[in-house]
Amino acid sequence: MKRSLFLRSKGFTLIEVIVCLILLGIIGTGVAMYFVNAVEGFLLTKATNEACQKVNLALERLSREIKNMDSVSSSTSTSLCFSREGTNFCVARSGSKITMARDSGKAYALIDGVIDGVTANGFSVTLLDGDGNSWLVSTNLSGLSRVSISLTLQIYDSTTRTFSIDINPLFNSTVNSAT
Repeated sequence: MKRSLFLRSKGFTLIEVIVCLILLGIIGTGVAMYFVNAVEGFLLTKATNEACQKVNLALERLSREIKNMDSVSSSTSTSLCFSREGTNFCVARSGSKITMARDSGKAYALIDGVIDGVTANGFSVTLLDGDGNSWLVSTNLSGLSRVSISLTLQIYDSTTRTFSIDINPLFNSTVNSAT
């Protein structure tokens, strides 16, 4: 009797091994799902961070150009043409990029490869006077107090982010006039 009890307690039965493998598989699947979600979150955060840095660089460049403009020749909801120190500039959306053209007429990416992935209606320009009303294009900057630019980019998969900046031109009579 003792001998048969001793022989029975050696090792695991096939059923016990199968149940153990099934439980390990379930636990392993849960852990793998956690890692997949963590990696996707990391990639989204990385892509968003890179896009923020690139857009910040491009908007800062636009801000410098627009702050020092001498006049606005034309403006639509998706483009702005102005002159600065005798040079004409035009900023507009072209496909999924924001381009800037100089007097030569040749459009180039605002900052090459920086702003790409602009959505269909993802670029807008608004010119405002001191009261917050639309400013009408004229030959001088009298009355123009703010240029608002908004960009919507597709960052990662179907994730979109909107960036905006308000620029106050330096040479206008409503904000910076001599008193």
